[in-house]
Amino acid sequence: MAGTLIEPTRTVVRGAARVRLDELVAAHAAILYPGLCDPRLHAYTDDGPPASPEELEARYRRLESRRSPQGDEQWLNWAVWDVDGASYVGYVQATIGADRIAQVAYVLFVPAWGRGLATAAVETMLALLRERHGADAFAARIDARNTRSIALVERLGFRLKGRAPDAAGDLLFARG
Repeated sequence: MAGTLIEPTRTVVRGAARVRLDELVAAHAAILYPGLCDPRLHAYTDDGPPASPEELEARYRRLESRRSPQGDEQWLNWAVWDVDGASYVGYVQATIGADRIAQVAYVLFVPAWGRGLATAAVETMLALLRERHGADAFAARIDARNTRSIALVERLGFRLKGRAPDAAGDLLFARG
């Protein structure tokens, strides 16, 4: 997915993987939409592919405020740029509430899997959350069948804290 660079935030090198996180804006929708339509990305989530580029653009436009509608949470989202591949390869996101715990999530397109890009992107996001947004702890909720995602957070120092109390039974991880 080649695309135009939009509002660079930070570039990091991790091993052979080099990524840059760009603050997510509505203009990213047309660029990210094709990659988000792959059904393999939604195997372990409650949602499916976006309905249309226009629907995705409207969603991203709402997220540009970087705040929840009530104003009590920071909603932080970045598009992930693969420096070497010169293309966007997914996104990372976090929600920070009054407790300063950043609830993190990430989606990288299938062609980016296994190249260290997800690890580099999440690691970069964690640093940004701590340095620029005051997060002092991190949490992730992951479907118990998603072994790739579990391995990623464990690689970054997250520890299993238990199962989610709801019927989904997702695993809860924390760091910091």
